Amino acid sequence: MSNCPNCRNKVNPFDLSLWAFPLYFRCPNCKIRLRVINSKLFWVTFCLYILIVIPMITYIPIIQEYNLGIILTVCGSLVIYQKISSYMLRKENLALYE
Repeated sequence: MSNCPNCRNKVNPFDLSLWAFPLYFRCPNCKIRLRVINSKLFWVTFCLYILIVIPMITYIPIIQEYNLGIILTVCGSLVIYQKISSYMLRKENLALYE
């Protein structure tokens, strides 16, 4: 995880401003808005995840039979977001939103 450039406290990847998810964050201590400078990693991961999950939901019968598509999609996306957030929120990749 990274530290806030303003107050030097840790930034949680789920402390977001939901209007521009997930490229804008809010520091929980100083309440300043932060932005991710380079979002290529997020968008590449997002596209690859969609390319894997949609065929998996469509062609695996047990997922269709028990209606697990939405659960799989939401839980998988949260896990992947948590994993890539440590790379996305590096100190050199966060800036104050102006």
